[in-house]
Amino acid sequence: MSPVPDLLTVEEVARLLRIGRTKAYALTQEWRATGGKSGIKVIEIGGQLRVPRVWLEELMGAPIEFIPDPPPPSKTKKPSAPKSNSTRSASDSTTSPDANKNKRRRAA
Repeated sequence: MSPVPDLLTVEEVARLLRIGRTKAYALTQEWRATGGKSGIKVIEIGGQLRVPRVWLEELMGAPIEFIPDPPPPSKTKKPSAPKSNSTRSASDSTTSPDANKNKRRRAA
């Protein structure tokens, strides 16, 4: 187990707090918008947002001993084509209803 870095990414903080990534970013934005009155304390370094470990430990009230691994990527299945509830026969599906009507007229 590697030591916890002094500066954490917002994604790492989200995993530690067991909240979603989007919510974690929203809380960092809230901290910046309220002048530090609420939200997650964050600093910007070279356009990247980082949360100092000591600030997070203050928030949690305990030392951070490890960062949970990210969840495995989800294996989403492609949606299958919807099944047809058609009662027409296979031969009818290749011709339009008007074409079938004309065939019946010619046969009569």
